[in-house]
Amino acid sequence: MMNSAQQIEGAERRAQVLDLLRRGYSGAEVGRRFGISRQRVHQIKQEHLAELAEHAEQSTAEYRLDALERLEQIREDLRRIADAQHLLVSGGKVVRQGKPCIDFDAEDNPVAVIDENEGAPLTDVGPVITALDKLIKVEDRWSKLLGLDAPVKTEVSGGVTFEYRFAGAEDV
Repeated sequence: MMNSAQQIEGAERRAQVLDLLRRGYSGAEVGRRFGISRQRVHQIKQEHLAELAEHAEQSTAEYRLDALERLEQIREDLRRIADAQHLLVSGGKVVRQGKPCIDFDAEDNPVAVIDENEGAPLTDVGPVITALDKLIKVEDRWSKLLGLDAPVKTEVSGGVTFEYRFAGAEDV
């Protein structure tokens, strides 16, 4: 039988495990951090989900808030990536615009060349495009969590009257 101090310690540890899982850590990572098996992490998660099922409406709102918080952090990170300047690198070296200069060939004739070690570095737009693409996906998930993409039900009402007439109905 556990005493109250052990129960509190166990509850705090369980909360820490669940917090890391909510923040996106894998079961293996959480298990290593707390010195428990991945299966035990899974069991803690399943126990927590069972408790949440008892309070489904409240749990859904909590999940939504947690997910929105995570998505907000991801959005901020992606915006930082999109706003940052990324240098173009090739072969482990920063690619530069190059600086035109005059060099001399073997016969001492002047030759126009580009010194690739001089000039402004070129920017790489690839990371920006990737970040913006991911940002669109995050925004889509954000909209779904908030129900912004839900179909809108429209009820049509009015004073429309239908009259049915059947040919030969008088004979019946």
